[in-house]
Amino acid sequence: MAQSVVSVLQRPADSANQYLSIRSFIVSQSEILAALEDITQSKWSVSYVDADNLRQEGWRLLADGNPKQGIESIIRGALFQGRRDISVSQDALANTQLGLLTTNLRDYLESMDKSQ
Repeated sequence: MAQSVVSVLQRPADSANQYLSIRSFIVSQSEILAALEDITQSKWSVSYVDADNLRQEGWRLLADGNPKQGIESIIRGALFQGRRDISVSQDALANTQLGLLTTNLRDYLESMDKSQ
């Protein structure tokens, strides 16, 4: 995100009065888990939740007068619905326009691990 802001500030004419969509990579939760287990050389404890059930529970909580937990469950259910790419198409990204490089999950996680 910081690189994107810097790039916009360095190239104001390239991004003036535009909505910009940017991303470094697209991954699933399973891919993130596999990469983290590989990098840390350890098996992680995982629990699975059905996104549809989570959303339904959220609506029930909301109807029962519990808006905080209800809305949280609805949002979590919507975010983790199993679709790999819920973002804009590669063609609609401003990465090239802003001179932003893409990376892959493995390189990103390894850089985070080294900074610890």
